Amino acid sequence: MKSLLVIGGSEVISQLMVHIFEIRGWKVEICRHHWDSAIARLAGHKSFDAAILTDSLDKPVFEMIRLIRSVKHKRQLTLVIVAANREINRDTVLAAGADELLVRPFNPNALIWAIEGRSTRRAPVIRK
Repeated sequence: MKSLLVIGGSEVISQLMVHIFEIRGWKVEICRHHWDSAIARLAGHKSFDAAILTDSLDKPVFEMIRLIRSVKHKRQLTLVIVAANREINRDTVLAAGADELLVRPFNPNALIWAIEGRSTRRAPVIRK
């Protein structure tokens, strides 16, 4: 069973994401308000196949992406950013390490594809 961590977001949006992915066979955890506990979960030994990160936390989204990507064993995690801020530049978000940026409102099918499509195609990083 694949696993997903939803970081940030409103209660309604978080529950919608849980519902969408649980009916598709994913195990979903939510970490809505506490950025430090989200990083602790990601830095721990628990495995997540994907994470959805919203721009609703108190840290800038680029800083959050860099922190997540700095955890060595989470570099292959599929990371999708869901933003309310239309000013966020997609190319900059992708260059920072995210796999996809979705700006609200968005089609829920785009979120499903962003998570499921990328988490199945992601190739392991080969280190020399």
